[in-house]
Amino acid sequence: MTIGIKVSTTLIAIACATTKNGLRKKLVKDYNPRIVCADGFSISVQARESSYCTPRCDDPGTTYTHVECGFPSSAPVTEELKMYAEALHGCENESDCDFTNTVYGYVPVKTVQAEFQEHGGIVQGEMP
Repeated sequence: MTIGIKVSTTLIAIACATTKNGLRKKLVKDYNPRIVCADGFSISVQARESSYCTPRCDDPGTTYTHVECGFPSSAPVTEELKMYAEALHGCENESDCDFTNTVYGYVPVKTVQAEFQEHGGIVQGEMP
């Protein structure tokens, strides 16, 4: 079960994770700040138990293979990232889709990194 709590201006998630001995414990993991690239492109990239990512957990030190992206400042330039947009499922033509007002679920980390390279690399923030 995940509960969103607004604390000051930071939204945090409280989630449960399983310890090595099988006990459930509560963890608090902050949302990852937006990532900004050299050309000004920005996007939310999240990975946690409540995100569309792999693995879906909040354990510290987790290496994620797939992450959730969302609400980019402009349409992605790589076709690979565009393929993961939820907005594509409701569009007859790609030109009719709003790529800036949608979520991109289970995106391979390599696909996200390729998008960042097209925008001159990350200048603010980091991958989860």
